Amino acid sequence: MVIALGLTLGAMLSPGWQQLKQTDGKDIHVGILFCRDPSNEHPVNSSGKDYCTLWWDNQPTTMKAVIACMCIAVVVEAIAIVWTLFTICACCCKKYLVHPLPALAIVGSLLLAIAIGIYGANHKEMIGPPNDFSHSKEGTITYSFYLACGALAACIADIIVGALTVTLAQHCL
Repeated sequence: MVIALGLTLGAMLSPGWQQLKQTDGKDIHVGILFCRDPSNEHPVNSSGKDYCTLWWDNQPTTMKAVIACMCIAVVVEAIAIVWTLFTICACCCKKYLVHPLPALAIVGSLLLAIAIGIYGANHKEMIGPPNDFSHSKEGTITYSFYLACGALAACIADIIVGALTVTLAQHCL
């Protein structure tokens, strides 16, 4: 789950969800949590209102859902890590304490799958092979999206490991 958390945080905090082209040919990298004017490196004030508030208010509902699912997935993954550490340190009843771990991995996987699915469905024209330049006008999905896909794969692996751990704990192995 530590790997899944690292990949999820990397995906959320990096500016590589989309790469767009400006009219002058410069690339703009857009993340899901960066509330900055793409033409400026720093948040700006616009008519007395913070740019981040304007940015959030102007986000489509689908992007708000992606951001919410990713944030909740981080919380679930962090809880799973804390619970794992608690289970490791427990002196007794370990076979009863490991049961939430696969459930937390399932919830984290579902949240990441929802976020990836929503984002992918809304940007399906930008998903393609790395050397496909046919979409260069409207932009492409870049590494942060694929980090989120890696986090989903890690959560699915955590489901399998958690289920195996529960099975072995029930048999005192």
